[in-house]
Amino acid sequence: VCGGESVWGDELRGEGYFSELAERLLAYTGQAVGGMFAQAQKTLLKLLGMDVSAKAIENACLRRGRRVMAAHEQDVSAPHGVKAEEQPGRLAIGVDGTMIGRVDPAHRERAGAKKGKVPGKGSLQNFWKEVKTCVVYPIDWSGKTCGRKTYYATQEGHERFGYKVLNEALRRGAFLAKELVFIGDGAKWIWSLCEREFPKAVQVLDWYHALEHLWEAAKACFGEGNISGSQWVKVMEGRLYEGDVRAVIAGLKEKADEMGKPPDGADETDPRVVLWRNVAYFEDNACRMKYDEYRLKGLPLASGVVESSCKHLVALQ
Repeated sequence: VCGGESVWGDELRGEGYFSELAERLLAYTGQAVGGMFAQAQKTLLKLLGMDVSAKAIENACLRRGRRVMAAHEQDVSAPHGVKAEEQPGRLAIGVDGTMIGRVDPAHRERAGAKKGKVPGKGSLQNFWKEVKTCVVYPIDWSGKTCGRKTYYATQEGHERFGYKVLNEALRRGAFLAKELVFIGDGAKWIWSLCEREFPKAVQVLDWYHALEHLWEAAKACFGEGNISGSQWVKVMEGRLYEGDVRAVIAGLKEKADEMGKPPDGADETDPRVVLWRNVAYFEDNACRMKYDEYRLKGLPLASGVVESSCKHLVALQ
């Protein structure tokens, strides 16, 4: 997936055994049904009378994908040479990761005598793989989206992904923007990427992720569905909203001290482990929780745009 762009050749003949037009139809149909190539096969036969195999459609999608990626790689190899398409006043960059189940036989692990990515006996086992996604979009002075969104998603490593996020941001005019906002959850790789590629950006930790961690701490301390826990979260939420992160951390530490330190080797679900883990979470991200300042400056507090992208661009495909 590459910024909504397409790379179509002008030649009459495609890369496979089909004409250029037929290649386009196969690839478009395969993409439109979310990679369910057997369904794409039926669709083409019913609507256009094209009798092609599901594998041929898959191969056409892969060929087109490689061409898109190859074109994009030319820009990524020298990102600072990318010309800006726009001159936004404020530009937001959202980054997140989501897990998908891999079904590609070439990458599945074998459960048998011969393990790894090599031919051998035994059934193929599916596995989970993280897909990293970014979305870049302009925002107005109230923090609302005011223009088109462009996306990039990949299964590559964090460093390589960072180059591509930078490339897309530069294309959208990041170096011309008066203000750059970077939004994400608490994953350390996300903030490492931001500090490496966008050191001057305002870092905003997604408001709803912060609340999720407060509820997680409350559940560990008070138990599931406890009224006292709900009241405690309400108090902590108010302090967080006003930017008083120190008070929130103090409140978490107070509850953690009451329960005591977890013993060595304690399970991750141990309430004491959960509480101290959340103390560390708020301490590590305190500089990204200045929600009172963000509101005054008209900055977005939530990463809903990229969260939605992960769901619709990746998980549902």
